[in-house]
Amino acid sequence: MNTVHYKSLFGRLTGVNENELWHKARLVYGATVKSKRRLPYVRSKYFKNEKVFLDLFWSHTNSKKPRVRRERLAFYQCGLDLIHNTTHKPKEIYVKGNLCYKFLGLSRDNEEFCVQIKREKNGGKWLLSIFPTKI
Repeated sequence: MNTVHYKSLFGRLTGVNENELWHKARLVYGATVKSKRRLPYVRSKYFKNEKVFLDLFWSHTNSKKPRVRRERLAFYQCGLDLIHNTTHKPKEIYVKGNLCYKFLGLSRDNEEFCVQIKREKNGGKWLLSIFPTKI
């Protein structure tokens, strides 16, 4: 089965160390949520312009080991682009009673990554994770 990937307009974020990557990812985050008054979010074309909240991503990423954190932060801008613009159907799985969507994407330099969005029972959608997939 051939899976469909969203081709992002952005490449991976680069940095010498984790602090530099963290700073660049937070700058992208800040530009995204600059005008939002409460919880930061991105509107998604796939979900008919509904909000996907971003806060859960940071706590989830902080719980990972430094090497894994660097890999995930590098794809942050690509992941936000995918959430905002993709119309491709994701893979749907259930995790602990919540529906999770797995979207596949390619960065500008053709590196594959995955974006996971959790949908709660009340309908709220949260960005859970962005990570590279090993081909």
